Amino acid sequence: MKLRTLFVLLIAICVSFAAFAQEDFKKLFNEGNVLYENGDYEGAIKAYEEILEEGYESGNLYYNLGDGYFKNNQIGKAILYFEKAKKLIPRDGDVQANYKYALSLTKNNVPENFKIFLLRLVDTASRHFTVNEITIFISSILFMFMVLVLLHSYLGILKSNFKLLV
Repeated sequence: MKLRTLFVLLIAICVSFAAFAQEDFKKLFNEGNVLYENGDYEGAIKAYEEILEEGYESGNLYYNLGDGYFKNNQIGKAILYFEKAKKLIPRDGDVQANYKYALSLTKNNVPENFKIFLLRLVDTASRHFTVNEITIFISSILFMFMVLVLLHSYLGILKSNFKLLV
């Protein structure tokens, strides 16, 4: 009984520390937003990067960091963080617009036509779906394939259909 109580108490302590850490991230994020609105882009960047150093990441954090670098005339870093934001929030119009605008300011911009087919396919998929959605889709296809293989090998079902495919 004492062991169970100690275990519950330990979990409660861990959860409370996580909640306090989350509040610190929100506080820093809001502080960075206020600095950005006041025109202190370097201060905002420092606040956002401090959040990243703590291990917290989100699409909005990367977007704000990219915006801060863009306003600070560091186009390369802005593009990097806009790309990271695109991976986490691919359907956000602001991220897409700012990324395209920042990319248009670079000199060596490779047009979409010159990318090979597979890279265009991956780029298009990442623009429309999140990493989690793509992972779920590919995992479900793999799962269905594994079920078919197991049905074929252990139950002998679908042997005639597999002969047609081979």
